[in-house]
Amino acid sequence: MKKIAYFLLACTMTASAAQAQDQGKLTGKDCKVQIRRAAGVSKDISDRNLSELASISDDSIDALRRLHAFSLGTLISDVTTAEKAIRRHQTALMNWSKADVAIAEIDTASKGLIKKGWCEYAESYLLLGSAIAKRNEAFHLQDMQFQLDLAKLYLENKRFDLTQANLKLMLDQKNPGSQLSPAQKAEANSLMGESFFSINDYGNAALFFEQSINLMEQNNSYNKGFLLENLYLLAASQYLANSFLKGEKTFEKIARLDNTTPMISRIASLYDQDVVADYKKGNIKDAIGNAEKRLGFFNARRDELQTKIKSQYGPSIELNKLLREHQETEHNQLKTMLTLAEVLHSQSQLDKALDLYTQILASHKNSQIYGRLDFQVHSNLTRLYLTKKEFKLAEDHSLTAYEIAEKSFTPLHPSLTSAMANLAYVYKINDKTDFAEELYLKLINLLKDESIYGYEELPAYYEQLGEIYLAKANFPDARKFYELAYEKNTALQGNKKDPLIRCTKALITVYRKLDETNKAREMEKELAKFDSPAQKLKTSSSKKSKA
Repeated sequence: MKKIAYFLLACTMTASAAQAQDQGKLTGKDCKVQIRRAAGVSKDISDRNLSELASISDDSIDALRRLHAFSLGTLISDVTTAEKAIRRHQTALMNWSKADVAIAEIDTASKGLIKKGWCEYAESYLLLGSAIAKRNEAFHLQDMQFQLDLAKLYLENKRFDLTQANLKLMLDQKNPGSQLSPAQKAEANSLMGESFFSINDYGNAALFFEQSINLMEQNNSYNKGFLLENLYLLAASQYLANSFLKGEKTFEKIARLDNTTPMISRIASLYDQDVVADYKKGNIKDAIGNAEKRLGFFNARRDELQTKIKSQYGPSIELNKLLREHQETEHNQLKTMLTLAEVLHSQSQLDKALDLYTQILASHKNSQIYGRLDFQVHSNLTRLYLTKKEFKLAEDHSLTAYEIAEKSFTPLHPSLTSAMANLAYVYKINDKTDFAEELYLKLINLLKDESIYGYEELPAYYEQLGEIYLAKANFPDARKFYELAYEKNTALQGNKKDPLIRCTKALITVYRKLDETNKAREMEKELAKFDSPAQKLKTSSSKKSKA
């Protein structure tokens, strides 16, 4: 069973989910076996290994264990000899007089090979164990366990056809040779669910996960962690199959079983991860479609809860529960609206994004719960109005975002420093340079320490201050901050050539204004080094000096 983290990965619909459909016949490590087998080994090593192999007998359990240890030790350096040792080991076990001893040794050998990643050899041991167990009805459950281990092995190696074929045979109640213990039956259903989940057949995945959970609960013999993992994967399957209400009930069940489980209100953020993943992969249509579908679900759920709330008479525990769930549903709806608005915003569908941003702000009264959500909306609206060149509106939203950030975040929080930088930039555009200067100086003072997030933005803030002082004809301060920007940008020249060029050009102007001719000429020489056709910017004086 995969760890719970697999559920989170599956929900984000990342590239790993697509890769799971590649039904290759060899794992990476097994491929390495083929490479080593083709590469060969020196004759001295081979002879030495063959001599040692010949010295190991196979007439006792201790000797067989030494034989198996020898095969594991030589698989890396001498595959051919190791395979001879494996064949001897398997032949001896096949003919061993005590089947229970042989089965136990095969189980140990297969687990050791799986642990080391030698899957093709582990498969041969599991098949051998199943063949020996089939000889005696007393070992039927051991045979079924070997079959389950084979299914796990096939599943791990993305051989989903073999996984499902084995498990269907085991779960076939008409097959007299497939009687499983309740625990084995639960595990088989769980593995079948995982195989369908891996190929994106979420409907069948949910069916088998549900059967596995029912078997565990009916027999009251299960590991709590195993049950929770099945519940998580069941919820994931239900959501991905668009069975939202079933998924919600499954999460409620998880919450009752495990106090460490995130609140149901977090489900929306899990939802939106797949929207973001689609967006990052360029599947814009899918990202928008999934977000809109989600909003439809939240709208319907909110309306349903409102109807139930109205039907309640007087205060009660049920009313409190409904009110709390209504608030959570509304909050989830707003977060999904924000995700959708940001996707539309990124695609320059500004009017649609603006409509959603406006709906979010109009849907609730200001409160601590929505403070950070509002901060993000006002920050996004700042960018939107800057794009539309509506600078007055951009300033209004930027100022609101900054005020919210001051109340919601610590002084060095990245959201606060970015809000401060955005507001300073908007003030500068709107010719409120005194306000902009004050904020940039405050930012520089906050971000002096290299360990603080946002320190790498210092060169940009130095440059902005240089521009402000240059526009005010305050050439000494302009020189100070342009030199600081130049110094910081020099270290990043390979990645950030354009800022360096801008600072160099500005310093030439400032040095000329201050009659520092030698420094201006030095900067002109530096500017001449940028020989890209798009970036080779030279002043008229540098052209004259070359002539």
